[in-house]
Amino acid sequence: MGVSLVFYIQKAFLVLSNILIILSTFITGKASRDLMISGYSFLLFSISIISIFIIKSTIERFTDNSGEVEKMSQMMLSILYRTFPLLLLIGNISFMIYQSVKFGDLIINGNLPKEYYTMSKVSAILSAMITGGLTYAMNGEKFMKTKILSPKYNGAMYIVSFFVTCATIAMYIILKYFVTDGYKNIKN
Repeated sequence: MGVSLVFYIQKAFLVLSNILIILSTFITGKASRDLMISGYSFLLFSISIISIFIIKSTIERFTDNSGEVEKMSQMMLSILYRTFPLLLLIGNISFMIYQSVKFGDLIINGNLPKEYYTMSKVSAILSAMITGGLTYAMNGEKFMKTKILSPKYNGAMYIVSFFVTCATIAMYIILKYFVTDGYKNIKN
């Protein structure tokens, strides 16, 4: 299987994850949780593959003709700079999957404050923005040649990933500390 086939399969997973995540925000119950976990799992796989492409291309740039790595510290900083937004997103996605599994019964029952659903939608929309922008950036000629994201897109991903992190933490706090059995009685 060639690199280009893997690259296109990864892009298909990226689009599929977007569809599943957006669908999960419009329904409730077990189906919503299952769609969210599936969508974020596909997104996690896709982002991991992109990170591998970027790391591989960065290593190739710092490797001379004999196969020796030149300027190891510069290469490591370059890898960190180019992949940190993706690694932050991988951490956020992993945390979302964790809380969807750990608090699955609460999510399925729907006895959650409206703020949880608001943060869930914000998180889904921001993740969709990241994946949509990532798909757009990956279709560019520069990315197809170098497998490196542009600095502008990298910077935008830092900002949006920060807000996804805030929304994810807010969702966790709501699930962990603001959901009680009595909430259903108060809500009515």
